[in-house]
Amino acid sequence: MAVAIERYLKDFGKPEPYVLADEPDIFPARPEPVSSVVETVPQPVHTAAAIDIEGERAAAFEQGKREATQALLATHEQELEGERGRHRDEVNELRTRYEQDFSTALATRYDTLCNDLVETIGAQVTRVLAPVFEQALTTQMVESLAETIRQCLKDKSATTKTVSGPASVFEALRERLGDDAALMEFVESEEFDLTIHIDDAVLCTRLSKWADRLREVLP
Repeated sequence: MAVAIERYLKDFGKPEPYVLADEPDIFPARPEPVSSVVETVPQPVHTAAAIDIEGERAAAFEQGKREATQALLATHEQELEGERGRHRDEVNELRTRYEQDFSTALATRYDTLCNDLVETIGAQVTRVLAPVFEQALTTQMVESLAETIRQCLKDKSATTKTVSGPASVFEALRERLGDDAALMEFVESEEFDLTIHIDDAVLCTRLSKWADRLREVLP
């Protein structure tokens, strides 16, 4: 009970402990002296440089001109390359088509070309050999005719002994007859064959018929 009363009677209780507060700063520290004159550091003043407007304009113009020129050249080169490509394609297409057409025509006309070639070569060979054949045939016929005339001249009773025809063929006949040629009377004519009249007997070469056949062969 004494404890309880003691709680309500401060005068008769234990003194409460006294806590000292922090000592107030009665005498604050003296501030540092401040000069009334504030020292300022001068800052450099930047002045704007003068701008060359005409120079900038000219430089911009030249740059734009160069860029435009390069762009135009690039575009032009692309167009040229495109044209070259189209030209190559067209040339290749034409070459392929012409090769195909030539192959088809050659295969189709091969037989015709061969026949034409044979006919052409044959005609040329015939034209070249015709004089040789003519000379050989004339010589053979003249020799045969001369032998026949000799047999006929053995008949001394023959009164008519006439030879007519071209002079060139008669000269060949006279060479074959030798001395007997003096017994023959020659009459030159435009006929190609030699015709010999010994009385009623008539002898004739067949050179004209051979010439006609040769003309049929030659173009």
